[in-house]
Amino acid sequence: MYFSGRRSSAPDTPGASAAEAATRGWSAVAGAGAAWRWWGPGGEGFDSRVVAALQRFLSPDQPRVRIMGGVRFDPRRAPGPEWAPFGSHCFVLPLLELTEAEDCCLLAVTLAWDPAAAAAAAAATAGAGARAGAASAAGKLAAGFGGCASLAEAAARAEAALRRMRPPAPTSAYGLRVTRSEPLHAPSKAEWDSHMATLLGGLQERHDTGAPAAAALASLLDPGLARQEYMTHGQQGLDDLLAALTLSASASASRQPVEGDAGDGLDALRDLIDGKVTVSELAAAAATRAAGSGGGSASGGAAPVDAAGGGGAGGVGEEAEALSKVVMARRTTMRLEGPLYPLHALQSLQERDPRAYQLYFAPGPSPGAAAPEPDAASGAGAGPGPAFLACTPERLYARTGRFVASEAVAGTRPRGRGGDVEQDFWLSLDLLRSAKDHAEFCTVRDWIASQLAGPCEDVNVEIRKSVLKQGSVQHLFGRVAARLRRGRNDAHLLAALHPTPAVCGRPREAALGYLEELEAFDRGWYAGPFGWISGAGAEFVVAIRSGLVCPEQPVAGTTTVAAPPPPPLPSASSPGPAAAVAAAAAAAAVPAPSLPLPASLVHLFAGVGVVRGSDPAAEWQELDLKIRPLSSALLPAPLPAAAPNVNVAWAGLLVEELCRLGVNMFCVAPGSRSSPLTHAIACHPRARLNVCIDERSLGFWAMGYGRAAGRPAAIVTSSGTAVANLLPAVVEASLSGVPLLLLTADRPAELRDTAANQTIDQTKIFGGFTRWFFDLPPPAADVPGRTVLTTASTAYRAAVASAPPGPVHLNLQFREPLAPVPAPWQSGPFLRGLAHWQASQLPYTAHISGAALPAAGPGLSQATGGGAAGMELAAHGAGGADVAALRALLGGAKRGLVVVGELIDPRDILAARQICAVLGWPVVADVLSGLRVGAPPAPRAAADSAAERRSYDSAVPLVHHMDHLLLGDRSWWRRLRPDVILQLGPHLTSKRLGQFMDWAAMEDEAAGGASSPAVPWVYVANHTLRHDPSHLVSHRAVMELPAFRDAVAAPVAAVSLSAAADRAAASGAVVQADGSDPWVGVSSYGRMLLQLDAAVSDEIDSALSSMDSVSEPFIARSLARSLPAGHGLFIGNSMPIRDMDMYACPTAPAASGSGSSGGGRGSIGGGAAGPAAAARQPAAATAASAAAAAVGCPVVGVPVAANRGASGIDGVLSTAAGFAEGLSRPTTLLVGDLSFLHDINGLNLLRSGELRPPLTVVLINNSGGGIFSFLPIASSVPEDEFTPLWATPQNVDLEAMCRAQGIPHQKVTASEGLAPALQAAWGLNRHSVVEVITDRTTNVELHRTIQAAALRAAQHVYALAALSSAASSSSTSAAAAAAGAPWALNPAPLPAAPLPTCPSFRLGGIRWRRYQLPLAKPLTTTANGAEAGDGGSGGGLGYREGLLLRVSLSWPDGSPAGEGLGEVAPLPGLHAESLAEAEVQVGLRPSSLNV
Repeated sequence: MYFSGRRSSAPDTPGASAAEAATRGWSAVAGAGAAWRWWGPGGEGFDSRVVAALQRFLSPDQPRVRIMGGVRFDPRRAPGPEWAPFGSHCFVLPLLELTEAEDCCLLAVTLAWDPAAAAAAAAATAGAGARAGAASAAGKLAAGFGGCASLAEAAARAEAALRRMRPPAPTSAYGLRVTRSEPLHAPSKAEWDSHMATLLGGLQERHDTGAPAAAALASLLDPGLARQEYMTHGQQGLDDLLAALTLSASASASRQPVEGDAGDGLDALRDLIDGKVTVSELAAAAATRAAGSGGGSASGGAAPVDAAGGGGAGGVGEEAEALSKVVMARRTTMRLEGPLYPLHALQSLQERDPRAYQLYFAPGPSPGAAAPEPDAASGAGAGPGPAFLACTPERLYARTGRFVASEAVAGTRPRGRGGDVEQDFWLSLDLLRSAKDHAEFCTVRDWIASQLAGPCEDVNVEIRKSVLKQGSVQHLFGRVAARLRRGRNDAHLLAALHPTPAVCGRPREAALGYLEELEAFDRGWYAGPFGWISGAGAEFVVAIRSGLVCPEQPVAGTTTVAAPPPPPLPSASSPGPAAAVAAAAAAAAVPAPSLPLPASLVHLFAGVGVVRGSDPAAEWQELDLKIRPLSSALLPAPLPAAAPNVNVAWAGLLVEELCRLGVNMFCVAPGSRSSPLTHAIACHPRARLNVCIDERSLGFWAMGYGRAAGRPAAIVTSSGTAVANLLPAVVEASLSGVPLLLLTADRPAELRDTAANQTIDQTKIFGGFTRWFFDLPPPAADVPGRTVLTTASTAYRAAVASAPPGPVHLNLQFREPLAPVPAPWQSGPFLRGLAHWQASQLPYTAHISGAALPAAGPGLSQATGGGAAGMELAAHGAGGADVAALRALLGGAKRGLVVVGELIDPRDILAARQICAVLGWPVVADVLSGLRVGAPPAPRAAADSAAERRSYDSAVPLVHHMDHLLLGDRSWWRRLRPDVILQLGPHLTSKRLGQFMDWAAMEDEAAGGASSPAVPWVYVANHTLRHDPSHLVSHRAVMELPAFRDAVAAPVAAVSLSAAADRAAASGAVVQADGSDPWVGVSSYGRMLLQLDAAVSDEIDSALSSMDSVSEPFIARSLARSLPAGHGLFIGNSMPIRDMDMYACPTAPAASGSGSSGGGRGSIGGGAAGPAAAARQPAAATAASAAAAAVGCPVVGVPVAANRGASGIDGVLSTAAGFAEGLSRPTTLLVGDLSFLHDINGLNLLRSGELRPPLTVVLINNSGGGIFSFLPIASSVPEDEFTPLWATPQNVDLEAMCRAQGIPHQKVTASEGLAPALQAAWGLNRHSVVEVITDRTTNVELHRTIQAAALRAAQHVYALAALSSAASSSSTSAAAAAAGAPWALNPAPLPAAPLPTCPSFRLGGIRWRRYQLPLAKPLTTTANGAEAGDGGSGGGLGYREGLLLRVSLSWPDGSPAGEGLGEVAPLPGLHAESLAEAEVQVGLRPSSLNV
């Protein structure tokens, strides 16, 4: 079973956000086997009794446990033979479940048993008497038994299932090798016309659908105005226009006519069309009138619905309603000869339409037919059976707790062909203006709202009418939110909402009866509810656009070539929802013609809503349109022998082999010479296309895709300068280690160097920046096609398996004819030796990676056995003398420092995190390391044992502001000097950090002649390149980070733990974990840096909050703290990446029981402000908590990337768009204005990539190159020279450039506007730009102010720590010192750099008394200037009142540490608390405050 969530293009709304909370945090879930199954025989409904049985296994405390399944369209109707295994309903608690979460994949095995259910089943079986076989099985199911009777039985089933798991297979997108029969429709075209004629004669027109209003609006929906809004603001602009028209029409119709009106109530709409008012003005005015009169609201608002009625079997008021709509369905059946695995088709659907739900369910053998016990024990069926799959846009409802949201989807139009935005607009406008579609849509929307009023309360229509964009079609769309009444559950929601008028008709019972008599086939699960239920919520979709795959059983006595088993699941590291199931299904070898091929019957289902006035021919065409995606997924790949010429055959082989290797993303820049290759890509059913006219932009897009996906995209260009335009992207990919495949068309050799048109020397045009180059000769029939296949395989290996990966260039020569026109050729020699390849789904040359081999070294768990045995294993693990010496070097460090640079591979990021966790050293992680942005904040509680303090899951001691800590001079650096540096990954952003490492790695001659030895510098990377610009690296470890973790880091940690335990045992000390210190296992040097870092972080927050204007550090810090979980982040070069590296920091975790303040002006990472945001806050909190509970806390940060190979400002926007596509998740780009303008063609990629993951561009507009103001050149040349030549101010209207490409745009000019703008942009679920205006002239001074305050705070904390360490050393117990207490000095500090660390002070007590002083001048925080009273000695000015505090601190052992004085004096008009309230807070604080 498989369920992937939809990536909707509709904007977020408050009610829907609350209802969707349980669906957030993960993108797909796959299951295999059944820990428990609920199956209903034909005629049995899905009611509260079944839901109660399901909920016995569910709990809000375990939201990851989900039950998945579906219900027949009409459960009361007995299923046909092909649907028998599915029953009336079938729900499964998966035995094995793989969830693709935001930052990882979770594999779970479920053990479920119920002795009571087993006993009831036994009693039911015994009561059946003489009945046996299938009847006994039915009785067993009727008793509710579908699982195990004991824990032992459940464990045995789980163990068997785990043993059946196979290793992940490489990603593959092979073409099907099947033969399809002609489709057979039920009903046939003639029968359809007959049914439609009969039906249309009996349908009645409903008068409450708003059809007259639709006709009036359509007449005034000026196409020119609509086109302008669409082209300027995209679909959002068209939605806003429609909302304004709807509101204005409602308000105009309700007001009294005035002199000059035309009398039809639509004068405001004419003003809009005549240009007298704007869309926003009309919408605001109409909304104000509607709110004043209690009317409805616009799209995105809330239109209340009467809570009466709803929820009945027939719907509100349907008993006396005449039949007005029937949804006619059609079943299209095809017979496919050849191996067919439904998961292959499902993956193809997912690639074609990633915004739709993807569903898959294979129930195995029918419960009525007893399965063999061995298979039952393993949770698997006895053999292949039917499989149901669907690609549906329509959600039935989503629920989190009591929050519910449903959707109305009706009306269909195709999308613009080939991404044509103009054509797409006219199709969308036609859908919006259609009275027939409007009537059908309103029927569905209003019916859903009224039906929800039965089981729910507070029903609101949040989106009245919009357009939902899918891969190949678009629909009218609306959204309804509600709250589930207490005592109601999912059975009540399903009974109320299914079937909707969109899949059945109206009235419901009459339509169902008509369909039962008319349709000669069984719909089964088509148009039925399919989804999942957990303890936290549920989600059900309407399974339209679906199919049923039924393998044909071999006839007894015939010989059948057995198909190979389905391939193992591809690697979970593959991006996108398909990674959870990634159906790279295997195709069988084509047998000899005399043997029958395996065959399958495939039934495709689709339906159309028929109302009075429907056109039978148009409805039939709509059916063809709706089954096209699934039908296309079943198309076979073209056969080389059938190619019209050798160019087509040659290109087809290349594309097929690349797809089999997993390279199925092709970036095509149109051209003539590349036509054979482009045609082959267009014909391949699994090839994905991204077309752009700008090769330079396209090259960067492909590089971004490769960086995120971990496999290359293939770029296809014509000859000439088109190839040269790829150079910047090739340079960046080469230096960043990103795989990239360049397929450049070229003239044949005889036309080179002859002045032939569009011909340049493309041979090795990219020089040494490619990992491999090959110049393929023109296709020829006498050259074996094997040449093409081995070339493709070699290119792939060179791109992904080089150390590091990088670009590969294949120069492809083509002769005429370039078009797929007939040209005689002999296929025999060309195809010789390819029979096995053509009959297979595997690449011609298998690629075997060394990364698949198991680790040879001991892991941490192996090396922590304790005592001498554990130390011996750790000291003599895998590796030779060099590795042993490296272990000894790291093991002897007292002030070790880990520096993590840019990491691309998720496996490296996880391994780096585990290395940092077990070593216990402080970690300075670059913003591109994947360990900072989005990572969990530091914990507040310590671990309970030494083992927990040093495990791969331990918290990482991240130092976020090392750049600020290094602002001092060399004497300050000596206090921070490490004794070993371990660097993981290249490309450090901070120049100051690099200088510090260089300085530490050289001998330091301090004042007085004393010197410190050079610090060993260990650099770990999986390649041999010299990443050592200062030539100071002393140890170069050439190994993968996972291998370094197992061979070096884990043994070092094991030895350290063992030695600490031995010292504690020798001293007789009993070590107790200190709950106030989360860093018990961190070195003293590390704790010192962490305490300095915390002080600097607080000082930065304070400095930024006190500034009036929005600043670039504020933008970086706010973005890092508010980036939604599961999003990606791409950062532009120049100042954006430097600010993000210096200021990115997670929000500190809230203390237990502490309050929180609102995010007002200048708050860092605060939420949206204002009444609307306040109304959304509960829903947002619910969403966050539900998502966190569903998938757990993040282990690493969000994916972060930048072009740091060559660090140019070109191609950033295009790279970010490709990065989002490779991640298959929303992404935010932080970029400067000059870099944005440099890649302005990237907006065209966004405009044409509407279906791709949304990219939110945070554009910092400081009118030029802000970074140059930080360089010495700024003060070395005159201003009139510096400004035009370095600062390069731009005066471009960036908003207009976004409008020109139809990209939504917001402008932020104040700090308090940033958070609402970001939330609005992320909630759009589409590409958008947030332009933030900053002042370049004050940027340098602002940075320096923050840096001065940060350094001052760090040095003050260090001084305090030095004093407190000296004072506390006399009272430190031997046991605490042996345990490495956080406040103890290192027993043998280095002479040049002592290790003072701040202790965890205890609050001894607080004493206070009130004071009252007369005011000499009026207060400025109140209107009258008075605080208390208006007379007395203050002369009418009142008094200043407050509390004088005396605070005493003690050491952890209870001895006094000192006292201090303070004041609490809230100002009226400024602070929320009164003095009395503040005094209560002071009195309560001593019970919880530690310092």
